[in-house]
Order: sequence, then C-alpha cells, then structure tokens
Amino acid sequence: VVPFFIAGGIFDRNCFDLDKKIIFLGRRRKCIKILFSEIYTFQLIEVSVGGGQSGVYSNYQLNIVLNDLTRKGICLYPSYKKAKADTEIFSQVLDKKLWDAVALKYGNK
Repeated sequence: VVPFFIAGGIFDRNCFDLDKKIIFLGRRRKCIKILFSEIYTFQLIEVSVGGGQSGVYSNYQLNIVLNDLTRKGICLYPSYKKAKADTEIFSQVLDKKLWDAVALKYGNK
C-alpha cells in the first residue's frame, strides 16, 4: 500500500494498493475503491482558488479519468513542478497515459 496525503479538502485520505491494484479515495465511511483497470488516464489541470482579500491564485489538481470518462480528483498541489513530478510517477507505475492540460495551455511551464 502506497499512501499519499494532501492537507485539507477531500484529498487527504488516499492510497494506492499496488498488490490489489486498487486506489482508495476518501475517508472510511465514504471511501471509493477504483480498480487500476478502470483508469483510462491521469489528468493534470490548473484550478483557480481564492478571490477574497488574498486574491486569486492557481493550484494544480491531479485527477484520474476513468474508462467511462468520469473524473475523480486525487491530489491538489500548490506547485506545478511537484504536481507534474508526482503525476509522472503515478502514470509510469500504473502504465497509464498522462494528459497535462497545464503544459498544453502554457507550453513547458
């Protein structure tokens, strides 16, 4: 089992079980189990956050896109560089494609 934790929000209790080939998303009572075989691709997108006195800033969200083309958020990052590095690792370990919408929007950021 490979846990990964991101502070806050819905993304703070996720893990990959490489032996069972399952991703567990969420907390115990509302945990979603997704088989690796259900995953079509990993997606990295930019999301705007804030808007109050602190202004608007960007975060980077790592999603999994399932075979039925629905999307599940698994991690939220303040840094594109860290998001990209983790997404590439997940993509390689699970042998899934990576859609990097940030790179498509800005080129190599």
